[in-house]
Amino acid sequence: MTAPAQSETLLSPRQQEHAAEMRQLVQSAITDLARQIGAGHTDGYLDMLAFYRKFWRYSARNLVLIKCQQPDATRVAGYHTWQKLGRQVAKGSTAIWIWCPIIARQRDPETGALEEACLGFRPGSVFDAADLEGIETDPLPSLWRPLPDDCEDAYWHVLRAIGDTGLAITEQALPGGLQGKATVDTIVVSTTIPDSRNRLATLLHEYAHVLAHFGPVAQGKDERQCELEAESDCYVALQHLGSTTRSRAITCCTTT
Repeated sequence: MTAPAQSETLLSPRQQEHAAEMRQLVQSAITDLARQIGAGHTDGYLDMLAFYRKFWRYSARNLVLIKCQQPDATRVAGYHTWQKLGRQVAKGSTAIWIWCPIIARQRDPETGALEEACLGFRPGSVFDAADLEGIETDPLPSLWRPLPDDCEDAYWHVLRAIGDTGLAITEQALPGGLQGKATVDTIVVSTTIPDSRNRLATLLHEYAHVLAHFGPVAQGKDERQCELEAESDCYVALQHLGSTTRSRAITCCTTT
């Protein structure tokens, strides 16, 4: 994982110092995580996936930066963004440093129209929701609640959403104890799965295969890597929905 491209001429001396510190922080975190996985330990990896479900819109580098600087962060935004949302960052709060795009308006050489272009990335500060004034008595609204033991409604909701993308999804008996299978345009979920929670997990797992393991994007990936990626994506999605199942499967993917 390399640091984002940046033009040092666009950064102030202090920003250059921050950039060097951030590059080192990310490199150290990734090296340590790879060491843990190489030794057969997956707690750190599962912890990173659980953290990712809160910051899935952020790049992998910014995810690592946020986690390293504030492991219990829940939602982050810039100082002025929080103000636009009617919130105020408390005095004395410590900023979290992440990579922010350097945007400039440039004229398109073909059309002559002015368009926004990303010239690189610079260190920028954000603050966690825990740093907001009055957050204890006036918490941020939550869109998600933990799934009940019965995930039937969630299963059919996700199935319809995936089906709306054009994939054909069916339920049928599968040989050899398979729980699911996928092709480039189909997903099959086994009818032998006894509970809705695992049917939901299987559906998400197979959808991850469809997205990432067919065609050019799958080149160079062996079966073990594909299974780890699919199970990791499934784990993040389940965490986002309020479930913590399937972590055992990830352990198997990283140790076999």
